[in-house]
Amino acid sequence: MFNDKIKRIIGQELHKYRWDRFLQLKTVATKTGIPWYVIDNMEIGSVRKWEYYRHLLEF
Repeated sequence: MFNDKIKRIIGQELHKYRWDRFLQLKTVATKTGIPWYVIDNMEIGSVRKWEYYRHLLEF
């Protein structure tokens, strides 16, 4: 449960980061290799694998 809360917070912060830099979802998906719908779900609070969060944090 604690991990899920952390993942939700990270997803929300990644969304803010993307919007602050005017990065389109399609662009981020292409550059990271993560499907756009997975990134979208992460940003709205759905919990995904840690691997996806790691890729986005490295981006």
